[in-house]
Amino acid sequence: MFGLIGAEANCIATEKRILSSMTPKIVEKDGELMMSVDTPGGSTIITSVLQTI
Repeated sequence: MFGLIGAEANCIATEKRILSSMTPKIVEKDGELMMSVDTPGGSTIITSVLQTI
């Protein structure tokens, strides 16, 4: 869908675990918590985090 080509290690198969795609972020301003952000995994991680912040 996004034009990314997966590698053999990422192929869906029985008895395999999914790769982790977690990106929790804590944003501070002047030493104070401003927000915490997390996004769904996949090919849109970086874009989603930047758009949210």
